[in-house]
Formats: sequence, structure tokens, C-alpha cells
Amino acid sequence: MSKSDLLRAIQFQNDCTPSEAMAIIKEMAELILEGENPEDLLFDEGLEPDYVLALLEFAYN
Repeated sequence: MSKSDLLRAIQFQNDCTPSEAMAIIKEMAELILEGENPEDLLFDEGLEPDYVLALLEFAYN
């Protein structure tokens, strides 16, 4: 999955705008950098772990 796939999935899951979805992703990325498990964060958002690599790209790039 790509970063844009993750963005669209969060938009769909949360019924939000792209900028709101980006804010959610940024918050998740910060939590990863603080040591949170990315799969748990995705699960909390109602997403499959298929998006883990895209989320890690946001966190570390």
C-alpha cells in the first residue's frame, strides 16, 4: 500500500477531508516515533495492518 492509499483509507474510515486525514497520520507517526506499535495504531483506526509500511514511511521520512 502507498502513502496515498493510507490517506484515502483514513479519509474513508473517518469520513474526513484530506487535511484532517493528514493530521491523523501525523499524530500516528509521532506515536510511532515515541515507541507505539504501528499495527496497534492502524487497528485503533479500523484499518488492516496492510498499511503498516505506508505509515512507517510517514513516520520516518
